[in-house]
Amino acid sequence: MAEEFSSLLTVNEFIVKMQNRPVYRKKYTVIIYYLMENQQKIDTIRSHINTIDSAMLKLLHKRLAYAKEIGQLKKMTDRNIEDRQREKEVLQRMLSENNGLLPEETIETIYTEIMTVCKKSQ
Repeated sequence: MAEEFSSLLTVNEFIVKMQNRPVYRKKYTVIIYYLMENQQKIDTIRSHINTIDSAMLKLLHKRLAYAKEIGQLKKMTDRNIEDRQREKEVLQRMLSENNGLLPEETIETIYTEIMTVCKKSQ
């Protein structure tokens, strides 16, 4: 039997294999139930993550629109698009709001990339 299950199976594949083996059905009913319940929890959490991802993308779109507007205003007054002081302020604010939950390097990477994309759109 160990050879039969040497590779990983999905929950559904496991259920099908066990349905054909009545001697193992009782033994694996609890495992199957646990796996299915666990998968339902994973699916629920992933659904929450999908909702958050969609909201983050909408906010990024909104941020980009504001950056474009700022770029137009700067062009009208012959101001430089790049403002390193403002970028430092944004990074410092995000690092302080993070409260150490994410590594500083991660915050810096994320916001540097966001600001780069926004500057390119201007």
